[in-house]
Amino acid sequence: MADGNLRLRVATPSGTVVDEPVTSLRAEDDSGHFGLRPGHETFFTSLATGIVMYRTPGGAERYVAVRRGVLWLEGEEAAVVTRDAVAGDDMADLENRVVAAFVQSDEEERKGQSALTKMQVAALRMLLQYEDVGPR
Repeated sequence: MADGNLRLRVATPSGTVVDEPVTSLRAEDDSGHFGLRPGHETFFTSLATGIVMYRTPGGAERYVAVRRGVLWLEGEEAAVVTRDAVAGDDMADLENRVVAAFVQSDEEERKGQSALTKMQVAALRMLLQYEDVGPR
C-alpha cells in the first residue's frame, strides 16, 4: 500500500475474518513472539495457537485469536490462514468468545469423526459379509 500500511487478511475455511490496513502486527510462532511492520522483508512462519495483535492506521489496537495456522508477508500484504479465528477489540470479551467458538469447533470435529468411524465400520461389515458369501 502506498500509504505506508500493510494489508492484513486473516482467513479460515469459513471465510475472511479480518481484511484491513494495519501499521503493525505482533504474533507468536514456535520460536516466540515477533512483530512486523511495513517494509519488512518477505516472511513466512507457522503460527502457534494464540493472539495476533495489530494496530490500525487510526491507532486502535485489535486482536484476532487463531488456532495455529500460517502467516506470510510479502511486500505490503500480510496473510494468515488458520483453521479457526475470532476477531475482537477487547481482550476480555475475546477470551469468552474464543472459548465458546473453539469448544463448538471441537464438538463439531468430534461429531464428524464419529460419523466417519461409523461409516468405516459399516464398510468393513459389508466387506466381511461379501467375503462370507463370495466364491471360495
